[in-house]
Amino acid sequence: MSKPKPIKERIREAYEPDSPQGMRYYTLAEKVFPVDQFPRAWRGATGGGPPGCAMALSRAIREMGGDKTWTGRGWEVWIPRKVKP
Repeated sequence: MSKPKPIKERIREAYEPDSPQGMRYYTLAEKVFPVDQFPRAWRGATGGGPPGCAMALSRAIREMGGDKTWTGRGWEVWIPRKVKP
C-alpha cells in the first residue's frame, strides 16, 4: 500500500465550497478518512470520546484557516478558498 496524501490535500479535494451552509463535518471526515483505508482512525478511546481522526481533522481545518461551527443540523465546516499570491 502506498503512503496516503497529506491530510490537508485530502481535505481540499473532499471539501465542497459551493454549499451555502458549509459542509457537514462528519461527511468531510468520511471522505478524508475512508474506513477501508483508515480503519483505526474511527476507533474511539477505551474510556469513550470521539474517534481518533476527529482531533487530526479539526487541527488541519484550523491550520487551513477554516472553522467548525455547531448549527441546528450538526457541525458545519467552512474553509476559505485557496488564494494565490
